[in-house]
Amino acid sequence: MDGAKGSALEWALALLQAPGERHLLRQRPLPEGVDVLLGIAAGATPDVSAQAAAAFGESEARLREAAQFYAREILFFPEADAYRILGVAADASSDRIKLHHRLLQSWLHPDRPHSEEDAAFAARVNAAWNRLRSPERRRDYDQSLRQDRAQGAFDGAAPMPVPGWRPLPEPVAAEMRWRRRLPILALLALCAVLAVLALRDLASSPEAWEEPAPGALAHAAGSPDDAELALSVPHGPARGGVARSGWQDNGQTAAAGCPPRAAPRDAGDG
Repeated sequence: MDGAKGSALEWALALLQAPGERHLLRQRPLPEGVDVLLGIAAGATPDVSAQAAAAFGESEARLREAAQFYAREILFFPEADAYRILGVAADASSDRIKLHHRLLQSWLHPDRPHSEEDAAFAARVNAAWNRLRSPERRRDYDQSLRQDRAQGAFDGAAPMPVPGWRPLPEPVAAEMRWRRRLPILALLALCAVLAVLALRDLASSPEAWEEPAPGALAHAAGSPDDAELALSVPHGPARGGVARSGWQDNGQTAAAGCPPRAAPRDAGDG
């Protein structure tokens, strides 16, 4: 962050390149030009955004991303007091406090599409504004803030690391990108499970019965075993009532080891 020595927008661009330095920036006083940064974050000053994009050689979308990231990490961190949340110093005028609150509301208004984190930021901005909106409320808040600091319950940017304090998670933008990818990853995992179950069911199913072709039956009937079975089945009488199966196959039955049967006599042979 050595290059962040100018306006708040320069700090924001540098922070976007080195987000790990956000803890150091929280301990430093706010730079000049926070109002310009908030106008770009809210998209309320298109002319200023176009001029800044030309001056820094960055796109307007890139500048807005940097401005919003700076506000989330440097203004809205958990230990920030009401002044820090609104992006002003403790001696800021009422007009400047009102201007910053209006710009933040233009960005975080509930009617505009935001993430859950931005909705929480909007509630904190309104709470900070309620503490500083009138001289009486601001005086009471300053008194309670001094008492808290004296008792060690300082809720602002601590000059020294707090024991037991843990760094915040990775930038909100990266976290939101992963949240958007979770439904897709879950769908891909479900498809993989269904594919595995389908393959397992296919491997365990019995083979389908196939009807044998008529030619196959005819070929099987001509096998030697079927021939023997056909010989053992008696044939019916032939035409004219004469049994023809007993004496016409004498040669075959003799070959099979059976005594030949005598041929029937005619009625005239006596």
